[in-house]
Amino acid sequence: MRSEFLDSHPSSYRDPAGYVYLQDGVFKRAVTRKGRQDYDLFISSGLYDDLLNNSLILPHREEHDGVHASPEIYKTLVPEQLAFVSYPYEWCFSQYRDAALLTLEIQETALRHGMSLKDATPFNVQFKGPFPVHIDTLSFERDTGQPWVAYNQFCRQFLAPLLLMGWQIAATYEFQPGPLLAWGNLFYYGDLSAFEKDASSTLRTLEQWFNTSLPFERNASRTAAAFHVRVFPRYFNGLRADGLKQWNGNLLREFRITERVRFQVRADAMNLQNRSQMATPELSPTSTNFGRITSQTSSLNRFYQIQGRIHF
Repeated sequence: MRSEFLDSHPSSYRDPAGYVYLQDGVFKRAVTRKGRQDYDLFISSGLYDDLLNNSLILPHREEHDGVHASPEIYKTLVPEQLAFVSYPYEWCFSQYRDAALLTLEIQETALRHGMSLKDATPFNVQFKGPFPVHIDTLSFERDTGQPWVAYNQFCRQFLAPLLLMGWQIAATYEFQPGPLLAWGNLFYYGDLSAFEKDASSTLRTLEQWFNTSLPFERNASRTAAAFHVRVFPRYFNGLRADGLKQWNGNLLREFRITERVRFQVRADAMNLQNRSQMATPELSPTSTNFGRITSQTSSLNRFYQIQGRIHF
């Protein structure tokens, strides 16, 4: 912070052309010697009067009595005091948009008078009732014919937030446990009461959905025939096929075209992870694919859908 401006407001320290300070409950702006030329041009070019006549800038008066004692101060300005101060992070979308449009209109007006905005931050804008006004008198400098120096800041602090504001984002997660594996009538030589635990004792992969090393009858000539009484349970509660686990999302935004006409755009994404739901594994111990998953179900793969709607 500049040592010669000990009474400057804590948030007013960046601009060498001036700073804001509070005196007897009144906010004032000091114009330094470094800001003298640009301020004089701002007044003499007619830019200030043009902005004031169009209610684009907060009016101020020059204070001639009790001017700041520092020799670095050229002039002291007393702006109109606002009864209510708001901040960009408190604004709704339409307020932020109006502040952006105000900044562009001011820049366009400044160029006609041979000047340009040297910064384009929403913190230089306040609202008098429903109308935005520019409050930083020292934001202007002589136009050199070069690209707008504050364009990058305008994109970062106005355009980027406006692109992100007003969107509605929703997501859903679908979960269904897989169907119970339907076993045939198998001859099993292990402890049937511990089968569910034993079958789940290995890591579940597509190559081996359950423990295939358990003592099943693997000789096809010795397996149960159709006339045999069932000796192996058809279902086990903990042994299931692959289940449904997918994320879906959508974006929605409404654009006002006129007072009565609005355009709504919506984008939907189903199965964002593009996850396939696999089919049941091979359950015949005599098969070379026993315990292996070789196909997938007809579940929906990822797809996108975009739609537009006009309200009038």
